[in-house]
Amino acid sequence: MVDKKEVSKVQIEDDMIYFQDKEETPNYYETAAFEDPDLVERLYDAGCSFDRVVQKEMSPLLSFLLTWILPILIFAGLGELLSANMDKLHKIAKYLYEQETITGEEFMKLLEEKEES
Repeated sequence: MVDKKEVSKVQIEDDMIYFQDKEETPNYYETAAFEDPDLVERLYDAGCSFDRVVQKEMSPLLSFLLTWILPILIFAGLGELLSANMDKLHKIAKYLYEQETITGEEFMKLLEEKEES
């Protein structure tokens, strides 16, 4: 297509090449990038225009919330859940220590037992 000058726009990224033909309703193509040192020159000679995708950066506030605050909240919630059910977990661990196996019915029975005050 390049040699026949049928390509109008090309976008080269790290591992992909995107291009469109010169049809009235353009067709879009993509292919894996490959090692061709003369590719850019051949595309330029064929009259192609070059584009590139501008990476939209995430807001610093959103990035901070997603990478720090959200994981802390998730782990705090898990800690609270485990703490609230610590007595039940100890009963299950004691039962497993003594019996070595537990069925689903026995597990549910231990979970549903009322706590003794």
